[in-house]
Order: sequence, then C-alpha cells, then structure tokens
Amino acid sequence: MTTANPMPYTLAQSAGRVDKEAFDANQIAKETIERAHKKHALNAFVSPPGDEIFEQAAHANALRAHKNHTPLTGAPIAVADNIVTSWGETEAGSAMLHGYASPFNATVIDRLLEAGALIFGKTNVAELGVGITTQASHHGVTRNPVCLSHIVGGTAAGSAAAVGSYLVPAALAVDTLGGARIAAAHTSIVALRPTYGAISRYGVLAYASSMDAVTIFAHDIPDIATIYDRISGHDPKDGTSTPAPRVDTVPALDTPSKKLRVGVAKELLALPMSDLSKRAVEHAIDLMREQGCEIIEVSLPTADRMSQIASIIASAEASTNFARYDGVRFGHRAKDVHSIEALYEQSRAEGFGPDVIHTILLGTYAMYRDNYQTHFQRAQRVRHRVALEYKRIFENVDVLLGPAAAETAPTADCLPPTPQQAAWAMRFTAGEALAGLPAVTLPAGCCPDGLPIAIQLTADRHNEATLLGAAHALQQWQSSNEEGKS
Repeated sequence: MTTANPMPYTLAQSAGRVDKEAFDANQIAKETIERAHKKHALNAFVSPPGDEIFEQAAHANALRAHKNHTPLTGAPIAVADNIVTSWGETEAGSAMLHGYASPFNATVIDRLLEAGALIFGKTNVAELGVGITTQASHHGVTRNPVCLSHIVGGTAAGSAAAVGSYLVPAALAVDTLGGARIAAAHTSIVALRPTYGAISRYGVLAYASSMDAVTIFAHDIPDIATIYDRISGHDPKDGTSTPAPRVDTVPALDTPSKKLRVGVAKELLALPMSDLSKRAVEHAIDLMREQGCEIIEVSLPTADRMSQIASIIASAEASTNFARYDGVRFGHRAKDVHSIEALYEQSRAEGFGPDVIHTILLGTYAMYRDNYQTHFQRAQRVRHRVALEYKRIFENVDVLLGPAAAETAPTADCLPPTPQQAAWAMRFTAGEALAGLPAVTLPAGCCPDGLPIAIQLTADRHNEATLLGAAHALQQWQSSNEEGKS
C-alpha cells in the first residue's frame, strides 16, 4: 500500500490533516500499521493494534464531521504495556502476566479516546517496570531506532523507539526512578514526567506506588503540552491524584522565557558522567546565559545518595505490590503442585525474571523486622531531606538544569546490568522521583558515532507551565543555534 500523504510526525501536522476535507482517520490508522510492519525489527510493539483501532478511527471521523475535533483527533498514540486497556492483553513484559486481559481502561486511555486519539498498540517495557533495559522483558529486547546495533536503555524502551523511529507522533509510558526519561534520552525525543499525582495512575500496573508517574513522549514541547493538558487533572478513581486545579500549559509556551532563573547543582555535575554528557549541560548553560537567563549555582547535598535511596524505597513498595501475583487470583499458575506453599513458590519462580526477583528480595529484606528502622525508615528520612533540598532550591530558581543520562545507549551485545548498576544508572533522574517533581528530558545533540545525548530541566511541584515554557524556549534556542552554525 502506498499513500500520497506521509504519516504526520507531530500533533500539529496531524491536526493539519484533520482540517482538510480529505481527512480520514481510517487511512491514518492503515498508514501507521504499514509503517510498524516495516520496522518490526525494532521490537517496539508487543501487541499491535487490532480491529479496535478502526472503531476509534470511526469515532475520530465522527468528531471531525461534527466539528468537535481536538488537536489529538486522528493522532496515533502508542501506550506502554504496563498501562491497561479493555482490549488486547497487558503483560508488562512479564511471563507472570502472560495473557492477562484487563476489564477496564486506564483513566489516561479514556481521556485520549474522548479526544479522538487512536491508541496504537502496546509497547515493550522492562519486566513490570523494573531495571534499566528490556533485556529481561518476556518479549525480548527493543533495538534503538538511531542505531540498530544498540538497544534502548531505560524501562519504557518500546514507547521511546516508536516515537524515535517516527512510527507515531507521541506515546505514553511509566516513569518510576527515571527509566522512561533515560529511554527518551537514548532515542533523541522529548519526555515529560509530571508532578506526582498530576496525571492519574488509575489503570497503571504498580511498581513503586509513591513514585510511578505516567510520562509523555513526543518530538517537541508543544505536543507534550497538548497531551498533558488533555490527560492531566484530578481523578476520583486514583487516591493519589492531586485535587489541585488543572492549569493549561499550552498558553505558557508563548510566554517570554529570557529572564529565567536557571539553577545548576554543583553536586550533580560532580557525579560521574561521560565528557559528552557534561559538555551538553555546559553548552546549554552557555546558550541560556546568552539568551538573558540568570544562571545560579545551587546545592543538592544528597545528590550522590538519591539513586540508592530511591532503589530501597522502590524495592520495598514493589515487594508489596508484586505480592498479588501469586498464581491464585492473579498471574501465572504453576501446574502439578500439591500444596499452597508449592503453588506460590513455583508460580513466582516460573513467572518472574531475575530483575523482579532481586527487587522483591531486596524489598522484603528492607522491610524485615530487624532491618525496617536501619533500611526503610532511614531511606524515608533521607527522602524527606531530598524534598527539602529541592524546595529550598526552587525558592531561588525557576528551573534546575542537569544531565538526563550519564552514558549513551548500550550496545546490543552488552551484558544485562546488575541491580547495583541499574540503580546507579538513574543517579540523575532519581531525585525527581523521590520529591515528586516534574521534569523534561530534551535532546542535546549527538556524540561522534551518532548516538543521542540529552539534558534535563526540573521545576517545582505543579509548575509544569513554567517547566514546559522554559523547555520550549530552550528547544527554540537550540534550533536557532544549529541553524546559525550551518
């Protein structure tokens, strides 16, 4: 099948097609399916769309016919396989959930459907969101669209690869300790982790309940803002959903950002990272200073401990959340067992991969009676200190600038990281998870072999408008700077 009009890469281009008389969401769905088939080697999708996408396309066409369309109408949006849908299967990369079919949609899915979006398949994730690559996923590893000899690091590799390869203009994923943002950094796309509670987690398979956040992937900030404005807001089904009034962020993109106060934490920049990653941050500092921003050095004393603290707390919460997968009501059930104890043991041994097993063991150890005060409670005290440090920082700055990932994407033949290596890999992203802060990952060029490098902007809680406005301005300044060099 060939088409005269190429698949739109951004929501703005998609909206342009909706405004044309020849708009047909069915055609967009067919084009996207064709493109996905051609790029199956990426292993981005674990569950391609079925007939439901054409039902969604009919709804999008009806919205267009009645002039009720939105910027999301007819736009294909991929969804990570740990966000439930009422069709297909949700397996979260785990043999434990093989064949699981949810009876309901996650809130974010319903809100996208109401806007006329096309939910385009489910994407590969690290098993149950644990780890730092998809090497332990039940569905295999996801290749990097920038270079197939590399993989996508991070937990939300499939969504990042789907957007990074221009299969879809946007995608949803789940960020816990920073795995989704690292996936975006490795595929040269933009990602927004919102304030904890700003986007409903209802229908998200829980890993660490106090840190999980639905994250948005796209190619530019306007698309991120458009989706955020549509899916954010209080949800009575989610007990952790913030009751604060929702603030539209799209209007903030046109607000001048040249007088921004930009914080740079000396302790973050002192952590080990590649020279290219450090240079990308320094270049962003110089560029923002040239545009009139005030660069302020700030202090984040707990920077070198945040990833370890986040890992302990996440493991403790996971050991509780994953307890439901026991082969009795939920999850894979072992055969030929003759006692309830054997059923639990064998079902979990067969259903869970090594990363999940290690996480459960670490969490159980941290929560054990003799270790509770020295491990879990101490980690929670440090978490409180991290939140206070960020609070003091944002009394004097608008956004905080730093690296998004210490290294570029790993090679396809690399050994799976140990749990300690996985935790350490998220040293630049764990702080936002601990403090519940919004953060944006932005592409910042490439290294000599073409692999992407990224930076990160962070803002105070519920300050997505300022964050996205600053990120949009920085993207424009980066673009103008590149054009000036060419």
